[in-house]
Amino acid sequence: MRYFLTRRVPPVTRILLIESGQRELGEKAIDCLRRTFGADIPIDVLGCRRTPLLGVESYVDVAQSRTFSQRLAILRRIRRGGYAVAGVLSSGESTMALWKWAAIVVVPAKFLVINENVDFFWIDRDHWTNAVALLQQRSGLGGESTVRAVAWLAALPFAALFLLCYATWVHVARVFRLLLGIRCTVRSN
Repeated sequence: MRYFLTRRVPPVTRILLIESGQRELGEKAIDCLRRTFGADIPIDVLGCRRTPLLGVESYVDVAQSRTFSQRLAILRRIRRGGYAVAGVLSSGESTMALWKWAAIVVVPAKFLVINENVDFFWIDRDHWTNAVALLQQRSGLGGESTVRAVAWLAALPFAALFLLCYATWVHVARVFRLLLGIRCTVRSN
């Protein structure tokens, strides 16, 4: 990922769109990118469907890559693609999550995040609050649920300690009963 520390957007010559989720969202994202950056900018798509989206220059289907070497070849190809801008569709689905992160790490481009409403923001230091808000929303830690999550995390060690003590008590009592020859029978009615 490039241009993280600067607001500067490089001259857009080619765009990579990492598609995941619903097909209609991908088509809307392509329309939005064409309106924003120009209709003549070539758009390549990295996706997991057999058929490409309409109006794209090239389409890479990651579902066809079965081996590690094939996946590395795809990453090398998109790294050498000459992309100035790369868009990541973030629709709340975990489809292609590893490919999204790998592309962010590998592709030397300025990234933008496109949500399910086809709104987008750049991934850079000026838009970090948008990224944090999106992560809170996707993880369920935004708003009132933050207090609930913190309380649950605070209670977790105590609950684990209680369960560990109870399991120890049950096993120690069983060992003593076996050593003393005490048999417990369960009566059923």
